[in-house]
Amino acid sequence: MTTDLLNALRTCLKEFFPLYKTRLDTFCVLIVGVLGSRTVNLSHIAGTFPGPAEISSNYRRLQRFFQHTRLDFDALARFIVRFMGIENGPWMLAISYKGVGIPLMWTVPGQAGNSGTKHRTALFKRFCKVFGADKIAALTGDREFVGNGWGNFLIPHNIPFILYSSDSKTRKMIREYFFV
Repeated sequence: MTTDLLNALRTCLKEFFPLYKTRLDTFCVLIVGVLGSRTVNLSHIAGTFPGPAEISSNYRRLQRFFQHTRLDFDALARFIVRFMGIENGPWMLAISYKGVGIPLMWTVPGQAGNSGTKHRTALFKRFCKVFGADKIAALTGDREFVGNGWGNFLIPHNIPFILYSSDSKTRKMIREYFFV
């Protein structure tokens, strides 16, 4: 891991994350470590740290980072978009970059099973607040995304969607809405 790369990343991240220098340095090494080792396993990432420190010390440093640092995930999404140079292009809540899916925004509903309309609409509203609804090319989803409440949110907001449903009644409703 080169010092030049870490310095350049630190300069870019400063704009988005108001972290102390040591936390920012750890964040930079973490990002480069994840991309370089292609894993999120902290013990593997700890082995990618520059300098003479023991791997166990680097591992503990990563643990402390996650224990004491609260990242603004909206800022993280803005950073990823700017870093990838796609601020003005069409994209989704997750971006595919060189064959790797990079989630921009997510929510944990706190319940078993699929997310409900309330969680999905909150996530879309958050996305629109950060990036604008015009950045949504289309929503794709399977049968878990089908439902009147969800459709009632997407249609008035002019969010195009492509949904798969194995339920013939739902398919008939979608056909009647769009092709009548």
